[in-house]
Amino acid sequence: MESLDNSHLTDITELHRFVRGQKNKAGQKLYLFIDEVQEIQDWEKAVNSFFADDDADIFITGSNSKLLSGELATLLTGRYVEFLVYPLVFSEFLQFRNKDMEFTTLFNEFLKFGGMPGIHHIEFKGLEIYQYLSRISKHFKRTYR
Repeated sequence: MESLDNSHLTDITELHRFVRGQKNKAGQKLYLFIDEVQEIQDWEKAVNSFFADDDADIFITGSNSKLLSGELATLLTGRYVEFLVYPLVFSEFLQFRNKDMEFTTLFNEFLKFGGMPGIHHIEFKGLEIYQYLSRISKHFKRTYR
């Protein structure tokens, strides 16, 4: 939902129309993945509608504090399963990095930068990684105060 290509879908009526159109094209129930669902105003009404109409198996992600609190159960009227996602452990970190590198170097990178998966999608240089981690840190400070 962060892409401007999807900005028209932040309105639940437009989102509903789009999903219904996709369902009609497919002729069957859909798998609906919505990333950063909090970008959609009244998103819970749309999700509950898709659930009630049996239009799709729905998977949502988000980074808003409301999504991380007990309000989620109320908003989705108890019809959800929550999956917590944790940072990478060292063995998973190694799967992203160059296995030809010295073990001590890899371990020091893990200690220095941590296990956030997103760091492996940017240039692996200190400044870029620190900027990325700083943005995450600011988000968590706002979320968990």
